[in-house]
Amino acid sequence: MRKVLILINLLLLIGCKNDWIKRANTQANEIDEIVRLIKDFDTVINNTELRVRYLENGNSKKTQSYLKVGEFLEINSVFYMHDSLIFLKSLNGIDPIINKGNRDENSIAYLIDKITYFKNKECGIYKERRIKINNMDDLDSLQKELVKIEYKINKIGKDEYFELTKEIDRLKY
Repeated sequence: MRKVLILINLLLLIGCKNDWIKRANTQANEIDEIVRLIKDFDTVINNTELRVRYLENGNSKKTQSYLKVGEFLEINSVFYMHDSLIFLKSLNGIDPIINKGNRDENSIAYLIDKITYFKNKECGIYKERRIKINNMDDLDSLQKELVKIEYKINKIGKDEYFELTKEIDRLKY
């Protein structure tokens, strides 16, 4: 009997977790439909390109950024906020392998896909998948492979939320 109760509680916990993540995805789609462009800017300095777009409608906000540095760093980020809560951040692109201990002879970068969800300012989930890039000409096939890779999922908390707020503050106009 006790095992059955534990199993039921576990299933309810997993179901609840999936519900708020599904709601976050639905809310992001709704925000995409209602927000309008408030401000955007492009900056190119030397070998670095930065584009930022601010969109909003009432209490719903979306911030998009694109950063490209040289050939081996190209990152797209999208932040979704509602009622001052950053509830979703999506990040994807090419991230160079800087630490030589993390790369083999041929690896030059990672193709990454990261999603961060926050239920509130203290409870969230971080999902990540990545694949090593050995040749920049293989990006299309690697993108197809990346989609097949399962996400690594970690629970996150208020410290990660604080870092996320600092990251979005750096993008403010």
